[in-house]
Amino acid sequence: MRLRLCIALLLCFDLAPLVLLYAQQNPPQLVVQKANLNYFGGAVFSHDSQLLAIDNLSEVLILSIPSGRLLGSIKAEGTIAFSPDDAWLAILPMNISASSSGAPPLFWRVDTGNPVLTDTRNDAGPTERNLTAPSTAEVMRWTAFDNKKNAAKYLKQGKELIAVSSDGRLGAVRLGKYTEKGDGFGYDQKIQLIDLKSGETLYTLNAVFEWVLGTAFSIDGRYFAEHSTHRRFIGIWDTTSGREVAQIKQDVEYPHAGKIEFSPDGKWLAAQYEKEISLFDTNTWQRIHAFPLESSSLESDHYVFSPDGSMLAVTLSDRLVIINIQTGSEVLTLHTSLNAGNRFIQWNGKAGILGVAGKDFIRLWNTKVKPMQAPSPKSMVSAFALSPEGRRLACGTRDSSRDVKGNEFENGWTELWQIQPELKELDLRTDLVNELPGFLEFSSNSIAFSPDGKTFASATADEFYCESDDNRAACKNAGDQITRLRMLSTWDTANGKLVRRRKQPDPQLNIVVFSPDGKQIATGQQDQLVKIYDAATLNRIHAFPNPSGVQRLGDSYKPGTTALAYSPEGKWLLAGSDTGPVWLLDTSGKKPLQVLRKVEVLDYDPLNPNQELGGTIIAALFSQDGKRAYAVTSTGRVLIWDTLSWTKLREIQTYPGESAAALSPNGKVLAIANLDGAIRFYHAETGVLQLVVVTNGKPDSELVISPDMDYDYGNNADLLLAHFRIGRNAVSVDKTPGSRRVPGLFKKFLSENQCVPSTSK
Repeated sequence: MRLRLCIALLLCFDLAPLVLLYAQQNPPQLVVQKANLNYFGGAVFSHDSQLLAIDNLSEVLILSIPSGRLLGSIKAEGTIAFSPDDAWLAILPMNISASSSGAPPLFWRVDTGNPVLTDTRNDAGPTERNLTAPSTAEVMRWTAFDNKKNAAKYLKQGKELIAVSSDGRLGAVRLGKYTEKGDGFGYDQKIQLIDLKSGETLYTLNAVFEWVLGTAFSIDGRYFAEHSTHRRFIGIWDTTSGREVAQIKQDVEYPHAGKIEFSPDGKWLAAQYEKEISLFDTNTWQRIHAFPLESSSLESDHYVFSPDGSMLAVTLSDRLVIINIQTGSEVLTLHTSLNAGNRFIQWNGKAGILGVAGKDFIRLWNTKVKPMQAPSPKSMVSAFALSPEGRRLACGTRDSSRDVKGNEFENGWTELWQIQPELKELDLRTDLVNELPGFLEFSSNSIAFSPDGKTFASATADEFYCESDDNRAACKNAGDQITRLRMLSTWDTANGKLVRRRKQPDPQLNIVVFSPDGKQIATGQQDQLVKIYDAATLNRIHAFPNPSGVQRLGDSYKPGTTALAYSPEGKWLLAGSDTGPVWLLDTSGKKPLQVLRKVEVLDYDPLNPNQELGGTIIAALFSQDGKRAYAVTSTGRVLIWDTLSWTKLREIQTYPGESAAALSPNGKVLAIANLDGAIRFYHAETGVLQLVVVTNGKPDSELVISPDMDYDYGNNADLLLAHFRIGRNAVSVDKTPGSRRVPGLFKKFLSENQCVPSTSK
């Protein structure tokens, strides 16, 4: 009776003050409801099975199991682990078996989504022992703590560490060499079970393996499971004797198994085959359940167990399904891919147009028309630019296809559109088809309009397959392979005619930008080169070499220039690289270049995994008055310099995952397009967040939210695009305490930041 009374009182009690009090202690965090699950690099449940963290190979997503909502995303990838109390999430972006750069572990508070500082983090306890993580993921986690030297020792001996038991006691290494076989060359590999604490080899498994596809230790370390390409079964080995105790065979045409994992309670063994995930009872090794997959690839891990072994999370092409293992029924299906990420942004000063391009959409706003009609790109957008007077739009698009021989290559288009007074596509005309038969379309890596809007420059890019006897100019000395062709070109925006094109192809061309007076075109290349051309003739004026002393990542990769900006008077060029450095160039070529941001990265060393990249420079910008210069990184850092002395004024931390940035016409707002589908507007000097806009690309879609939780939207479906996280709970935008709808919020914001300031200094 008392229990019923308490429940009744709770149901009648107004919980709003409690929610508001909790919100004051943990400020609401806006969450964009977007999660790309097409690529799946791994996942892990929290210990209480209420959260699921997923690595989609570009960011880590935190999902709420009870609500099915996204609680946050972290721009990182790697091995994931929850702390024993589920208070924070650790991400280890490294791979000890590859010769690539590592980085220090990242730690994030689960309830706020904010990074955890090292001096405030309490990692007491067995954080390297995470029973909810796959054994293969334990390899990287294990090396992050006390066993880096042992791991390096095995690697130097040619022994690749492929699995570690949950308690860190047992390990499996493989030794392999190329051997000649009847049909060519192959791998003959041996697998050894070792004691990781003493370094002693316990057993060498009595079998020869080719390519090992999957391995796992049982949770108690008793069994070791493996599968190789030439073995049509999964082998189960007893780790106490080193003997094979079972062979799990599947009656399918191609019984190759990728990821293999034991459930945390030890009752199940899961195996991912090409078209299904199968569950086997570890008492009988008989198959009990099978769940179909929509793809036939073994390259991704498509499942993970819950900590108690009762649930299985399976990722499909557009959703994530939680399955009750005992019954085989679906517990929850998460549909989270609601909107695509933004890739480009421009804020036109004269016409006052704000333009954003995503993977397959373009959105346009201005202060007079809402919504402003935008073109529909033919394919994936690869470049985007608005003309200064606001009457033209140019974009590059591309997609992948195959030729008659099955060779995959990219092709695309460069599109020119009139957007005012009415929307229509303008033809681009070129004689490329005469010079290069078969070269019918072309895309662009980068596009820039001249200041008067009469021409635009493009880094045209395309690729096609060359035959060994191909006589086309671009195929000389190419042989049988895909040839990439990039050329600097200029076009007349009035009639779409090709004005001029450099005859010499430039395979390293990344980015183009006009000088303020329209007389020069600067280009950025791979290997961090910058070149300046005469805009009328396309003759080269200057070539600036790789900045001295800037980091090197080895011979196999050359960092490229990813951002360029002229100062308002045209005296300086600000350049940035995809690995973080920023440098300054005198456009006259008289003064030596100056490195403003130096990022040192050594070649990868397994004994020193704490190597850090500075993030890609996605934008270089100058304020309208020329007094400040900006560089924006993909990791969320905004660097600001005083252009009189070129001393750094400050650094601002914004939301990670930026893809492009632009300054408002009045110079007071920094607009950043994010890969999560949002456009975030910050005060250009202080970095204070002023507004967030989320759109799914449709003309009437527009969810606008201010930091004080005023909001507006274009249609009711927009309310699904975002919500607020208060701690570990998700609250819809219109139900958050203190929020209210303010129609015209975005239009008013654009108007307030529209006026171009005087050019006087």
